[in-house]
Amino acid sequence: MKNNFFYKSKFSNIYKKPSRLSEVTSQILYGEKFKILLKNKNWIKIKSSFDNYVGYIKNEKYVIKHNPSHKVYSLKAAIFNKVNEKTKNFLHFG
Repeated sequence: MKNNFFYKSKFSNIYKKPSRLSEVTSQILYGEKFKILLKNKNWIKIKSSFDNYVGYIKNEKYVIKHNPSHKVYSLKAAIFNKVNEKTKNFLHFG
């Protein structure tokens, strides 16, 4: 089984331990690739492929396949559902 996954939400904190009360060690952004090291019902321990951070994120909002069509070059970019149909969401640089 391939162990490469992609994060599918705007961003998430990466925690040192599987708890929101734990220290935040980094963040994972939309489209970032990571490997799952350990998994339970609510949390997964990951290692990010870009900068090799290891920590915990909630066990949600990730997929096996990701086919990006655009790259964000500004600090943040609005997300559109359709042409001229802007949402309240945005993506961060990168």
